[in-house]
Amino acid sequence: MKFFFILFTAIFLFSNYSFAQKDTIKNEEKIKDTTKVQYDFLNISKEKNPGRAALYSAVLPGLGQAYNGSYWKIPVIYSVLGGFVFLSDYNNKQYKIYLNAYVAETDTLASTINPFVGDKSVEVLKANKEKFRRNRDLSYIAIFVAYGLSIIESNVDAQLSDFDVSDDLSLNIYPSVIITSQGKTIPTLSFGFRF
Repeated sequence: MKFFFILFTAIFLFSNYSFAQKDTIKNEEKIKDTTKVQYDFLNISKEKNPGRAALYSAVLPGLGQAYNGSYWKIPVIYSVLGGFVFLSDYNNKQYKIYLNAYVAETDTLASTINPFVGDKSVEVLKANKEKFRRNRDLSYIAIFVAYGLSIIESNVDAQLSDFDVSDDLSLNIYPSVIITSQGKTIPTLSFGFRF
């Protein structure tokens, strides 16, 4: 116990000497070079790689948005995907219920029992079975579309990350004159955007 106390005391006392560094920055150029910090995984600088953002989003939905720094989009993506997964699960359960009921009504085995005995006809069972199967399949398609849109969105967001939007995007209106082929002058207004 005394050994660890002496060891930690020695490390604490001599830590200033062992980790001290000299200030090597002498001019403003070196300061400008050190202000641009880039991390390997989450690239904090404005320039993003669109292919990398799409790949990250394809591996895990929302990871491309995290790479781009658009963290607020991650809950939206998972809410949409979660909603479609819930719908597909619900429709699949209902499809199986109506499928079993339809099979029980149409087969000749006595062991299969229809849970809707007397409540629903064979035509209604078949229609409900088809409706829930169709809704389940559409939910699966919606999951893949939402997943694909999240990949596309992360790619486009990365491409537009270095798009310069300055504060001075203004519409200028100024008078001008158009000279026709007959030599007449026509006063007009010209509109110009300043980028």
